[in-house]
Amino acid sequence: MDTLDNVFYSTNFLFGCLSNILAISLVVKNRNESQDKYYTFMLFFQFVMAIISSIFLGYLKLHVHVLDDYIVVFLRPLSHPPSNDFLHTSLFGFSFFLIYLNITIPTGLIAARFSIVCTNSGLNKNSIFRILSLCITLTIIQALGIASPFGEHVSSDIIINAIKKYNIESNVLTESTVALGRKVVCFFTVIILM
Repeated sequence: MDTLDNVFYSTNFLFGCLSNILAISLVVKNRNESQDKYYTFMLFFQFVMAIISSIFLGYLKLHVHVLDDYIVVFLRPLSHPPSNDFLHTSLFGFSFFLIYLNITIPTGLIAARFSIVCTNSGLNKNSIFRILSLCITLTIIQALGIASPFGEHVSSDIIINAIKKYNIESNVLTESTVALGRKVVCFFTVIILM
């Protein structure tokens, strides 16, 4: 399973970087004078943020596990002692920020395209600023909402007991893994969070 995990993250990193670099080069190569420069800026912003996401998420390797009544999350580079609660929670929140930003920016591009095609005013600096501000603000709110319940490391006994109970054999989730966690009272809240 660990090999599959590494293949997944490596493939995501490789194709994420290559496809977005290819997209940037196609936008530059096929650019003409009639193309709106602000829309082109938003395309560049999307592709650059996708490259940054591929790099960070490929390095941080976010893991989410449900162990009995706990939801346990960790980033692989920070899953070994000593690990700082604040750093772990911050990078966990930043990971979700990058994930959801890659969803909201294309939505912003649709709004920008609508502005170009269906309105007389078109795009200008103010409209781009408003669209990007809204996308980033909503993404920050969502990332904070997901990361804030995971402010402390979960007790190692929970991980150790789950490994023994379910006979988990993994190089990633071990008895010495340091993870953020939260007791889940109702799994409906987990569905809402994710």
